[in-house]
Amino acid sequence: MLGLLGLGEWRLDLVCLILVVPALHPSIPWSSVALGYSASQIVGVLPITPGGLGTIEGSLSGVLVAFGVSARHAITAVLVYRLISYWMIIAIGWIAFVIISIFTRHDTRRQTTSSLPLGIECGPQP
Repeated sequence: MLGLLGLGEWRLDLVCLILVVPALHPSIPWSSVALGYSASQIVGVLPITPGGLGTIEGSLSGVLVAFGVSARHAITAVLVYRLISYWMIIAIGWIAFVIISIFTRHDTRRQTTSSLPLGIECGPQP
């Protein structure tokens, strides 16, 4: 099941790129964009930077330029794509982390007694 979710995420990521690139350079076929995406994902799994930061942008821009996209349009398309697929996800994760932290802190304040290791009780005793 987890593998299917990962495959779905890759497909949605590719759809994001396929929608962004033609918006800036309409003459490139989607199959070329898919090939560039695949090549950049292979480069992105190399453990050089976290999340393939920098390596994916560089390789994807290079592949798009090789398929005839101008360097300016390729870089712009890749940066918009990474803004959506990488940085927006990080922002959503931080927001979720803050919300979960607030609710968790609120729930732990309600508990007046907690158990420490070795069965030692702390907090108000009846």
